[in-house]
Amino acid sequence: MLFPCAGACEPGQRVIIVEDVVVSGESLLEVITTLRKNDVVVEDVFCLFDRDQGGKKNLADEGVTLHSLLNMETALAFLYAVDRLTQEQFDDIVTSLHLPFKELTKIDVNWEMEEQQ
Repeated sequence: MLFPCAGACEPGQRVIIVEDVVVSGESLLEVITTLRKNDVVVEDVFCLFDRDQGGKKNLADEGVTLHSLLNMETALAFLYAVDRLTQEQFDDIVTSLHLPFKELTKIDVNWEMEEQQ
């Protein structure tokens, strides 16, 4: 039996799921459950942005590793470093989204490197 993917998946085949944004991972887990019922092996998900709202843990609980290009904590730290986010705004975002971190990670931006591009 073939299962439709980006192409066709065969039983025993290993696949990687690519997603744009991961929040809780619930919709991904539905897809993973369906794939696994069809004997497709899913162990990794790649995403552009992890919103740090439980997706990584929820996927890990099901034996799936989430790999992200960027996460909410890093995005907020960058915005703060380039003076586009205040401490108060950071606190409001963390509180309203129930994010798992409470302290702002400090990063340095090398403006010389930014200007050369």
